[in-house]
Amino acid sequence: MTVLKGAFSMDKFERFFKALNLEEPDRVPIVDIVSPVFLEKLTGMKAIVGTEMIMHSREEILNNLVGIEAKGIRMLDLDAALIMDIIGPRDAEITIVDERTFIDEWGAKLTFPQNVRMAFPMYIDGTMDNPEEFEPPDPHAEGITEAYEMMYKELGKEMPVIPYVGAFWEAVKAGRGHARILTDFILNPSIAEKLLDMNINYYTELCKAYVDVGAPAIFTGDDIAWKKGLEFSPNIFRKFFKPRIKKFVDTFAKRGVPVLFHSDGNYEAIMNDLVELGIKSLGQIEPQSMDIGDIKKKYGDRVCLMGNIDCTFTLPYGSPDDVRKEVRLCIDKASKGGGHIMSSSNSIHYYCKPENVLAMIDETKKYGVYK
Repeated sequence: MTVLKGAFSMDKFERFFKALNLEEPDRVPIVDIVSPVFLEKLTGMKAIVGTEMIMHSREEILNNLVGIEAKGIRMLDLDAALIMDIIGPRDAEITIVDERTFIDEWGAKLTFPQNVRMAFPMYIDGTMDNPEEFEPPDPHAEGITEAYEMMYKELGKEMPVIPYVGAFWEAVKAGRGHARILTDFILNPSIAEKLLDMNINYYTELCKAYVDVGAPAIFTGDDIAWKKGLEFSPNIFRKFFKPRIKKFVDTFAKRGVPVLFHSDGNYEAIMNDLVELGIKSLGQIEPQSMDIGDIKKKYGDRVCLMGNIDCTFTLPYGSPDDVRKEVRLCIDKASKGGGHIMSSSNSIHYYCKPENVLAMIDETKKYGVYK
């Protein structure tokens, strides 16, 4: 199956930003987080990932991953490229634990499981035992924007190329340890504040660097919820997170750069807060947690929605017909009047079937046309 590339009237930039600004483009735009390991199945190329990176130079890894991602994004004919850097700066200070396990610059202990091909390591625990003494990595380190710059050079004239970062707390949550930082909110609030400041200050500087080399938007992936609700109370969000996120969003609003937000789970309890902060898009609206139609009715006149074809069952285990039915239902619920970007409910990961992903894109182009 090939992706329909019909004679639509808008280019990818106009289509994406019209939807983001709550207007109707020519059709519903399609944007997603795509794993290099999935792209192996689509492109026939082999990605250098996991422990294989040890056997290759930085230049070989960069050229390989940029090549496979650029080819895959073009084959999928997405309307924007979301770029998550898995390389890091040239002299990242990591601690090797064993042949599969390491501790990153933020103190997160990570591992690549045996006999599983993964682009991103699995989280084990945080090792930041003395947060008062912890010094964050340098957001201006040599080569830190190199992967993004290469992707921008490759695709930046065809579509928006958008960096994907964990701006608000992902790094310190992993480095400190999930349970410990949640405890810090209650028992050690000054430590929690220091860590959140550290995280958001680092990513503010890094995202400024991305914008300086061409980034037209910032996509933040900060998981703050489980399927049934937030990881912390709404009051903790409003006390610790909201003022810091406002500062981040305002920094980039002054430069004309919108901020898009992603979290897994059900975060409806603070959705109004996120809209008040000036977040331009909320995603990916997990279908097991929230109904995108209900969210559209409540917030669709104030914020763009991104989502939400199920990537836990439909895309990996369903049929192309199952996918097409879900796409049509999603468009019926979320696309009227604009302000909707089609995507999976989280990402296009290894277990997604290429034929199902292509069906999602093809059906969006057929059914998601604005009259």
